[in-house]
Amino acid sequence: MNAVERRPTTAEDVRAVLGNLSLISAEELNKAGVIDREAVVLALLSGGEAETFCEAGAPVCILGCTVSDRRLGTWFIATERFFNLKAATVFPSRRVLREIRERHPGIPIEACSWSKHPQARRWFELLGFKLLEANGYLRFRLV
Repeated sequence: MNAVERRPTTAEDVRAVLGNLSLISAEELNKAGVIDREAVVLALLSGGEAETFCEAGAPVCILGCTVSDRRLGTWFIATERFFNLKAATVFPSRRVLREIRERHPGIPIEACSWSKHPQARRWFELLGFKLLEANGYLRFRLV
């Protein structure tokens, strides 16, 4: 298995991940009411920051956040390949979240998930999130 590398996200990365979007990510975007995926992701990107994770130079996921003065909201899209990498993505993801927190001290970082994947909650917990709400979707806060 190749190491996972990360880089700042570009519009080309967005198109590459959306072009190979995993079923899990597609279902989540649908449940969140996203119709024009590229437009929404590019809008999120313009209102925040994001990192693309690559394996052998190919984008496998994008982890980003939108920034406001009261809350940072994370977002995530992935290819099928991402789900085969498992632990190789945990530490880089934690690093991204830690760096975001350092750039925005005192502002809570939250995430919502509509995923029905059996490991979704565990993934958020491995990244340091605590479940706040489970009401048709999962809402987490980074602790």
